Amino acid sequence: MNTLSWLIYAAEVLSSVKVFTAHIGITCLIFGIISLAISGVSAGMGWADRDDEALRFSAVASKWTRTIFSIGAVAGLIWTASPSANTIYMIAASEAGEAVVTSPEAVEMMGDLKEIIKKRLKAELGE
Repeated sequence: MNTLSWLIYAAEVLSSVKVFTAHIGITCLIFGIISLAISGVSAGMGWADRDDEALRFSAVASKWTRTIFSIGAVAGLIWTASPSANTIYMIAASEAGEAVVTSPEAVEMMGDLKEIIKKRLKAELGE
């Protein structure tokens, strides 16, 4: 497979990745809020003051909250930074255009075209 084929493949895959990371981000946000609420309720009701087991529960809930929000933040970053399928198709078109313009035939034709334009300009200017 060449670069153009990989870019077309990436356009299809990234559209699925964007949807997947959006779902992960929303799910982590919901679970993070729930975990934050549980941690806050346990601390607010004084469970953490009653015994060591409640203190450990509050610490674990707090750790899970940070972990869930971190995963959600990474998923959101991936979702935000991933280009759209249209952008990848434009990059693929640019790659194809560059390959055509830099081909030896195109370079030769551009040289001939330059000469024709120079002759026409001289004729138009009356030289």
